[in-house]
Amino acid sequence: MGDTTVHKMGSEERQVPEWEIKLGKIIFYATTALSLWFFYWLNGIQCPC
Repeated sequence: MGDTTVHKMGSEERQVPEWEIKLGKIIFYATTALSLWFFYWLNGIQCPC
């Protein structure tokens, strides 16, 4: 049995630039921080204690 399942999008590997990785990390962390802040804010509105 030859399990040669190689997933290739194109004929060659795509080289990801450094700025694209940094931009992705910034967007990821900003989205995470914003969602955490939103849930804390929503909890503060629902429970004013």
